[in-house]
Amino acid sequence: MIHMNLNENSFVKQKYYRYPDASYSEIRNLIRKKYNLNNADVLLGNGSTEIISAIFLWAYLQKKKIFYPWPSYILYHELTQLYNADVTCIPMDIESWNVDTLISTVTKDSLLLLCNPNNPTGTFLKKRIVRKLISNLPTTTTVLIDEAYIEYISTDDEINGSVNEVEKDSNVIVVRTFSKYYGLAGLRIGYALLSKEFYQCLRPFLQLWNVSTPAVEAAIKCLSPSPRYKEGKQDMIKSRKQLQEILCTNGFNVLPSVTNFLCFTHPKIKDYVDYWDCKGFMINKLLPYQDSQLHGYIRLSIEHNEVMKKFYQSINDIGRIL
Repeated sequence: MIHMNLNENSFVKQKYYRYPDASYSEIRNLIRKKYNLNNADVLLGNGSTEIISAIFLWAYLQKKKIFYPWPSYILYHELTQLYNADVTCIPMDIESWNVDTLISTVTKDSLLLLCNPNNPTGTFLKKRIVRKLISNLPTTTTVLIDEAYIEYISTDDEINGSVNEVEKDSNVIVVRTFSKYYGLAGLRIGYALLSKEFYQCLRPFLQLWNVSTPAVEAAIKCLSPSPRYKEGKQDMIKSRKQLQEILCTNGFNVLPSVTNFLCFTHPKIKDYVDYWDCKGFMINKLLPYQDSQLHGYIRLSIEHNEVMKKFYQSINDIGRIL
């Protein structure tokens, strides 16, 4: 094909002077192959947040009731405020979720947003629990399972659990990202596994060229077998365990986590946060959650070893002061 239809500039000899392939067929086919998809399709997004936002807007325009557990991913709350949508936040315990409460609350012709593993608490519903939830919801309920952190789960069976739900149920959408496990947060690329019907419905909600060519190229490389990701995961888990032990030894209450972050508090948490601020540690203070059970909790990302050593030392330093 001779491209002369899109007013691209071929005179400056830039590598990326062409627009991306609007169908994103290569990477979509690779993701289909990765999950052995037969009935489902793949929708690409500028990060998983773009896809979640599009699905939220679709539900809003369809005048669907929207449900989500709380506390959960702050994007859901931000979208609620943006659209002044008809939303029910279902209060959940921060250490474990009662799916029976979800089942008894969610109504027909609605959208349920389920962040699993949950952000910012780090808790996780196993696939048999998710299966119980989906099978007991009204058949007209759309379930969006937001799995940004799913690759940090320890077993492959659990990592791929919800993919089977997409193949079995056209009302289930699984959203994933290349930002976390694969380390491409700066390039902004995520995807949804969903029915072909939902693909056709939701694609118009996204821009034509919504993901850049460099992002696609990097994501394609991530889909090739490489030990670096599993090694990085094991190193992170080791650091997370070490941080949790140090925090517990120093009197912190730490929520169980299967992700690359920990959520915790302390009777003198304000003093710790003030000290970390002075030392240049950027801590997520979870300010939007202060009216929930997360009041007084903070969330901390697990970083590479040199950063973690400095953070461990900071805990010891302030412990001596307090």
